[in-house]
Amino acid sequence: MPIALGVTVLLALVLAATMWAGKRHQEQRFDELRHEAELGLLRAPTHARAMKIAVARPEAAAQTFAIGSRNAPTLVELHLNIPYATGAAYALTFKRDDGTYWARLDNLLRDSNGDLRLTVNSGIFPAGFYDVDVEATNLRGQTGPAGHLRLRVDAD
Repeated sequence: MPIALGVTVLLALVLAATMWAGKRHQEQRFDELRHEAELGLLRAPTHARAMKIAVARPEAAAQTFAIGSRNAPTLVELHLNIPYATGAAYALTFKRDDGTYWARLDNLLRDSNGDLRLTVNSGIFPAGFYDVDVEATNLRGQTGPAGHLRLRVDAD
């Protein structure tokens, strides 16, 4: 009986020590995640630039434009030039080359130069290639393809 009691107490002590170590590890991991969340998930841009891009017609091949990288983000102001399109408003759809949709911007209007302007942080996109489809909307609300382009975000 005393031996069984001693083994039970020893087993309870080992179990308590194991549980205490696991709890301590979880607390450390929680503190690390809290610190990471306080820093933010999106890195601040390291520099900014403007790019004037000629959008390819729907039937033409699209040129690829590098907008920055994921690890050293760039704040890019895109000036999309579509002189041939006749729309009252425009919509942009960002799709990764694997078909994943990343963003859709509706009701964009041209500026006084006739360009569509938008500003993006390259850090929001994972590294890879993105197809951007431009749709024009007329005054009746009918939409149709106005052009497309291809963007590249580098890994480093």
